Amino acid sequence: MMFVGSVIFSALSYFLNGFIVLYMWSWFVVPIFPGVPKLMIAQAIGLNIIVSFMTKRIDFRKVVKEAEEDEDHYHMRFKTWFSSTFYSLLVFGVAWIVSLMV
Repeated sequence: MMFVGSVIFSALSYFLNGFIVLYMWSWFVVPIFPGVPKLMIAQAIGLNIIVSFMTKRIDFRKVVKEAEEDEDHYHMRFKTWFSSTFYSLLVFGVAWIVSLMV
């Protein structure tokens, strides 16, 4: 059951981040480079997956330490998911404000 929850949260995270990439692309890349087409949601999700795959760094020492200290794995997973979602929405909000200034 924990694996299914992780897969669902990951899928939701990729969809949310893809949605943010879609809008940020339209706000910043398309106006600067007129020949560049707008992205569709599937393309934005794919671009997000590629970039996150190439740039993600995992500190396994920190993960193991937190797992040993925290007996409630659901709480740890929820905390991780919540913090990444909050960060994504914060970046989206800042990008939206910047797009209003462009």
